[in-house]
Amino acid sequence: MSWPVVLAWLAAALPCAAQKQIEIDWGCEIAPLAPIWASTHFDPARQVFEPAMRQNLLLLGAVPHRGIEFIKIHGMLDLVSAEGLGTENPRYDWSLLDAAMDLVRQCGLKHFFELMGNPSRYFDNWRDDRKLHAWRRLVRDLARRYMERYGHAEVESWYFATWNEPETWKEEDFNNYYDACSEGLREANPRLRFGGPGTFVTLSPVLKSMLRHCDSGANYFTREEGVRLDFISVHEKAVKSRRDKDKNPDTRVIVSRSMEAVEYIRSNHQRFRNLPFINDEADAQAGWNIPKTWRAGAYYPAIIAKILNQQLLELVDKEGVNYPMLEHCNAFIGDWSTQTMLALFGDPDGNGFAQVKKPVLNLYTMLSLLGDHRLRAPGEAMDSLGVLATRRGEDQMAVLLYHSADDPAVRGSVEINLQLRSVPFGKGMLARYRIDDLQEHPYRSWQKMGSPEAPAREQIAALRAQQELVLAAPPQEVALTGGGLSLGFELPLPGVHLVLLSRKPLTGPDAVKGLRIERFGSEILLLWSGLPSRVLRTYEVLLDGRRINAADSLDTAFLAPDRPGRYSVRALDYWGRKGRASDAVQNPGVKPTPPEGVSIGDKFR
Repeated sequence: MSWPVVLAWLAAALPCAAQKQIEIDWGCEIAPLAPIWASTHFDPARQVFEPAMRQNLLLLGAVPHRGIEFIKIHGMLDLVSAEGLGTENPRYDWSLLDAAMDLVRQCGLKHFFELMGNPSRYFDNWRDDRKLHAWRRLVRDLARRYMERYGHAEVESWYFATWNEPETWKEEDFNNYYDACSEGLREANPRLRFGGPGTFVTLSPVLKSMLRHCDSGANYFTREEGVRLDFISVHEKAVKSRRDKDKNPDTRVIVSRSMEAVEYIRSNHQRFRNLPFINDEADAQAGWNIPKTWRAGAYYPAIIAKILNQQLLELVDKEGVNYPMLEHCNAFIGDWSTQTMLALFGDPDGNGFAQVKKPVLNLYTMLSLLGDHRLRAPGEAMDSLGVLATRRGEDQMAVLLYHSADDPAVRGSVEINLQLRSVPFGKGMLARYRIDDLQEHPYRSWQKMGSPEAPAREQIAALRAQQELVLAAPPQEVALTGGGLSLGFELPLPGVHLVLLSRKPLTGPDAVKGLRIERFGSEILLLWSGLPSRVLRTYEVLLDGRRINAADSLDTAFLAPDRPGRYSVRALDYWGRKGRASDAVQNPGVKPTPPEGVSIGDKFR
C-alpha cells in the first residue's frame, strides 16, 4: 500500500476535530474588566527569607502590567515579637516583618494582609479585655508603621483581612477579634479596607455569625450597633470537600457554592448585598503539595482560565455580584507536580538551586494583555470551550479562548473560526499566543531528558529556553475589510489561545528604565520597569551589546549565568521597531565554579 493511500486511510479513520464559529463585535460591550485574577498566596511567612522564595516573588512580580499584583502570606504577625503587650506602651521588634514587607514591595506586589499570627505567643484568650485591647493596639501600630514607611496611599490600596479559615474558632471569640482588628485599623486610618472571614466551609457558622455581628451586633469597644465590613471573603475550591483531594476538580462547585453564600447574604443582610465578594482561594484542587502532574502542563492554565470565565459569566453577568478578586494559591515553591508557578530544583535555603517557569505562569502574562472592557462572547459558563473577549480604547482587541475539561485525562481538539467585527481601524497587526501540550514546554522537555533529578546547568538553560509565552505564528500585518477579519486555528484540549489585533502606534517603544541586578549563587536575575505598551513582541537582554535571551519574553525579568560585562535591555514591538536601550549596569561577575547539577529537594518529593 502506497504512503498516499495510507495517509488517506488514516485521515478517514481518525475522528475529525469539532468545528466552532465564534463572532466577536467590537461594539458589543458588556462592562469594564478589572484584573480580578491578579493575586496569589503562599505560606508560611518565614519562607519569604529563603533565597528561592525571594526569586520566586521577583519573577511573579515581573509579569507585565501588574498581571500579578496582590500577595497573601499566612501568619505575617508571627514575624513580630514584643514586650509589654498588655500595657499602653508595648515595645515591638518589627525587624523581621519589616524585611518581609520590604521584599514584597521590592517585587512590585501589594498586600492582601491577613491579621494573623501570635506575637510572642501572648494572645490566648479572645475574651480577655486586656488582650483584646492589646490586639487593637497592635493592629493600629502596625498600620501606622507601614503608612509612615510606604505612604498612606499605598497602604490604603491594600486589603486587610481576618485570620485564615477560622472554622475552629468559637463565634464570640472571632467576633471580639474582628472588632479589635476593625477598631485598630480605624484608629490608624478610617480609609483602610478590612473584611473577611475567608472561611472554607460554605456558609460556616463563623461566617453567619460574623455577618450577624457586623449587621446588628454590638461592637466590643464602642458598644454601638453594627461593625464596619468592607468586603466578604470565602474560600471555595473546585472540590466538594477537603476529603476529595485525590478526586478530579469540579469547577461547577465554585460557582454553586459561591452563589449559596451570595444568596444567603442577599436574603439575610440586605445592607451587605452590594459589598465586594472575594474568593481568595479558588483553587482547582485542595492541598498545594499533593502531587498532581497536570500542574506541570497546559491543563492547569486552562482550568484557571475556565474558573475565571465561569465567575464572570455566572456571578458577575447573571447575578450582578461585585467581584474584585479571584485568587489561586500558587505562589508556593515546589516541583513540577505541586501547586506552584515555577519548578524548583535544589535547596531553596541556599545558593544551589534553579527554578523554571511552568506554563501556568504564562497564563498570567496572557491575562495581562487583555483589554479593560469586556465584549459579548458566545458560550455557556460550564462548556469546555470558553471565550473572554475584550478591547482597549480604540486601538486593540484581545480575545482569550480556552479549551478545558475538568477530567485531566480528556483530550481532543476543536477547529476555531473566529470572526472579528466592527473593528475601528482598517489595518492592524495580528499576534496569536498559545499554551497547549502539543508544543514543547519545559516539563515535556525535562521528561525527554530522562526526568533528571539533578539537571546539569546546560539542561536548565535548555528548559528555560522553552519556558516563555510563545507565539502561535509570526505576527502578521492584516487588512480589515469593512472592519472585519476572519481567522482559523486549532485549539487543543487542554489549551489556551490569545488573539491580539492592534492598531500601529505612531511611535516605537520607549526606552527601558530601572534595570538592576539581583544575585543568586552562580546566577543573576536582571529586573527592569515594564513599559505600558501592549504591542511589544519582546524585551531584548543585551550583554556588551549582544542579545543573550534566546526566547522572546514579555516579562520584566531574566535569569542568566553570572558573567561579567555591561548589561542593558531594550524593547522590540510587533513592527520590528526597537526602543533605546536602558542605561547599562556593570556586573563584575563571580569566579566560583558552579555545581554540575541541582537536585530536587527532599521536601517536595
